[in-house]
Amino acid sequence: MIKHFAFSVKKHLAIASGIMLFMMPVQMFATTHIVHFGDYFFSPNSFSAQVGDTVTWQGDFSMHNTTSESIPAGAAPWSYGSTSDTTFSYVIKVAGTYHYECTFHVSLGMVGLFTVTAASAVRPTTAAPHGANSISVQALSHSGKLSLQLTLPQAGIVSFKIFNSAGRQVLSLGSLRLKAGANVIPLTALPSGSYHLKLIANEATVTQTLSLLR
Repeated sequence: MIKHFAFSVKKHLAIASGIMLFMMPVQMFATTHIVHFGDYFFSPNSFSAQVGDTVTWQGDFSMHNTTSESIPAGAAPWSYGSTSDTTFSYVIKVAGTYHYECTFHVSLGMVGLFTVTAASAVRPTTAAPHGANSISVQALSHSGKLSLQLTLPQAGIVSFKIFNSAGRQVLSLGSLRLKAGANVIPLTALPSGSYHLKLIANEATVTQTLSLLR
């Protein structure tokens, strides 16, 4: 009798454990996607996510905001900014494509989007912005001449735009086929100063502040 009771308890515990494991995939594999901003760009400005994930924007909310512009039916809209806080998080509950913007600087191209699919039990262990961390950008000055050194993990098509401190575009170069490794690009038309760079290489987006000194 006691033996039968112990077997019954073990059986019911096993069934309960299986039910709990079946119910947990969304919570177990949910990912937090970090979006940085502050120099008129969201980085990354596009990515993929799943229902149950969280998007966290990090930056200067006293100068910028994040506001939903076009989102799936049934999803909760958001608008956050004009505060001293430096982070804002949004939990995704509906699949679809989400477009958002900084309403103060949308004219400068400060927009972003993320595409959401239904949650699954198989998830990557990390969420990297398409290899952006492996791209290096360095400003060089030699004999009064300015240039950029772009170091790429693999050869590909690169385009970039440079904005001055007021947010006005001062240089745009697109469809440059560059080799893997270090590539030097002259910046003869730019005077010394502080600039904001937006670079797209092999679907990776990099934003960076540059100080150019001749």
